Amino acid sequence: LAEDEFLGNRSTGAQNDFQKAISLTKKIILNGLSELGIMDEELNKKELKTELNKIIKKLETDTAILIQNNKQKITDAFDILIDQESIDGEQFRRLLHNNKKSNTDSKSE
Repeated sequence: LAEDEFLGNRSTGAQNDFQKAISLTKKIILNGLSELGIMDEELNKKELKTELNKIIKKLETDTAILIQNNKQKITDAFDILIDQESIDGEQFRRLLHNNKKSNTDSKSE
């Protein structure tokens, strides 16, 4: 979703991650860890698909909100990565707490 927001499309890697998320969610549902409880995939294909879509849609919505609420922090992290090619833990923590120091400050610490 971040690639959609910042680049306007999803890379092959992001698409693959999305498919893995769907597969993992399906396993979670089939193991009884959803509102449906334990279910048989063959007997309940329609319910499985409905529950899977519901969970994925909620996760997408929650993630989109998280991205929107932190858009500037993501952009700041991207700028640091473009400039330095890496970001250390302390820089990242400052960034998350809106207390970003300049790149030269973090290099001298």
